[in-house]
Amino acid sequence: MNSLLPDPIDGAGIFTGVSDDDPYKKALLETVPVGRLATPEDVADGGEFLAGDASFFSPVRRS
Repeated sequence: MNSLLPDPIDGAGIFTGVSDDDPYKKALLETVPVGRLATPEDVADGGEFLAGDASFFSPVRRS
C-alpha cells in the first residue's frame, strides 16, 4: 500500500502567511533534512508518481 503522509506544508495550514523569520518556523526548518518545507506541488508530484506506472514494483513488467 502506498500513502502520502507529508509533514507541515509551506503555504498551508499553520504556515499560511507566516514569514521565514518566524522563530517556530526557523526551529522546524532546522529539523528538516532538505532544509525547506514541502510545497503543495511537492505533495501533488508524489501522488502523481504513486498513481503512475513508475511506482509499480515487480520483477515482471506490466504490459
